[in-house]
Amino acid sequence: MIQMTDDLLDRADGFESHEVSVCRTETSPSRSRSNRRSSATTFDSKTPSPKAVHPGSNDPVTIHQAARVESPTVVPGPDDSLEESAFKVGIAEYALTVRNEYQMLRSSGFGSCIGVVLHDESAAITGLLHFMLPATEEIANSDPNPAKFGDSGIEAMLDSFREVGGSNSTTTAKLAGGAAMMDFGDDGDSIGKQNTVAARTALQDHDIPITAAETGGSVGRSVTVDAQTASVTIQRSDGSERVI
Repeated sequence: MIQMTDDLLDRADGFESHEVSVCRTETSPSRSRSNRRSSATTFDSKTPSPKAVHPGSNDPVTIHQAARVESPTVVPGPDDSLEESAFKVGIAEYALTVRNEYQMLRSSGFGSCIGVVLHDESAAITGLLHFMLPATEEIANSDPNPAKFGDSGIEAMLDSFREVGGSNSTTTAKLAGGAAMMDFGDDGDSIGKQNTVAARTALQDHDIPITAAETGGSVGRSVTVDAQTASVTIQRSDGSERVI
């Protein structure tokens, strides 16, 4: 369950109630109010508010509630003249946005980790998973957080998609990350390569086509997802950038 504190509740003031489902096992540290701007994306309160369910909980979670856990950061808008709030997805977390035309999802620190972007255009649902390790079965004492692993994280995010009206048959995926940072396992494959294989295998098992990917190499990455278009902006640690 997400634990709320008075300090975190106070930080939620001023955020619109955009819909986001977020998988977390603990609260994030408090962040400065300077990261927030009053020019956040507007939201029509008359729009029906479908609820996404936090895995392992019976409580509905919206972006307003999620903002109490971690404040959105500000990133450039698509025309470089606007600023929109991007919901920050941490390591071993995932989040989804539902019918939020300009909502952005952002995650950084992708070395060997993989970012999995899922998008259901017909249901207007977009999700971002930041997983660390390939598969739960390879860990003797499995971590209870499914978002830490490729197989369970993708399955959990797809479950959340279905909770808010998504379907595997209309969902596509994009991948980023999986750099070769260190070797792992008897076969000498890097964790990054194993993570890439795990993501592709899990998506294939669920009949989710991969429409674009940037994986491998030896550079770190940050990912920003435009939920309206499902375009993924990848910023590399060498200063270069690519949109997939």
